[in-house]
Amino acid sequence: MKVKPRDLQDGDWVLMDIRALIQDPREKFRLNWLGLYIIKTILLVEAMKLMDINEEEYTQYANLDKLDKYYA
Repeated sequence: MKVKPRDLQDGDWVLMDIRALIQDPREKFRLNWLGLYIIKTILLVEAMKLMDINEEEYTQYANLDKLDKYYA
């Protein structure tokens, strides 16, 4: 398995992958990405603290493999 290198830094805008979290039996019209978040702090190499665009802190930590950079 190859890991994609991601150059994410504090202040970057990201989307969170939620495909594994939603169990829709029809698998039709379900969301693949959640929100638009801003990286608040990078805690470890793979763990990040996020906040939404209204600067409200997200309650859980996010893994790097679940995030993808958002390009406006």
